[in-house]
Amino acid sequence: MTDFLFSREGQFYVPAPTSRGPWNPKFLHGGPPAALLAHALEGERGGAEWRVTRITIDLFRPVPFAPLELRTQLVRQGKRIKLVDAWITAEGTEVARCSGLMLLASPEVFEGAAALSSARPIPAWQD
Repeated sequence: MTDFLFSREGQFYVPAPTSRGPWNPKFLHGGPPAALLAHALEGERGGAEWRVTRITIDLFRPVPFAPLELRTQLVRQGKRIKLVDAWITAEGTEVARCSGLMLLASPEVFEGAAALSSARPIPAWQD
């Protein structure tokens, strides 16, 4: 058994057998395309100080068990926020797309200080 979802061949990502969906052998299940889109967003971070904080994924149609192209585009770049789109095409047709929001890391947000600054304690789970 392979322990990867895709192999890279030039500009294409070729699905491994483990990416195949359980309902139809011609298509992938949703996890591998989602992972590929997340991989694309991670590649556009531009440094460890940028954190991917939200990903929205749309699967427009079944993703075929075929070589896939992956593209990205920077939509917005600010001082503390970055928005990147990524999409997958198969045989020239867009099959999936995602939008990723990234924030510039700051100690107040990513080390828990903001979450711990609440004056009201969080109630116990029984309450």
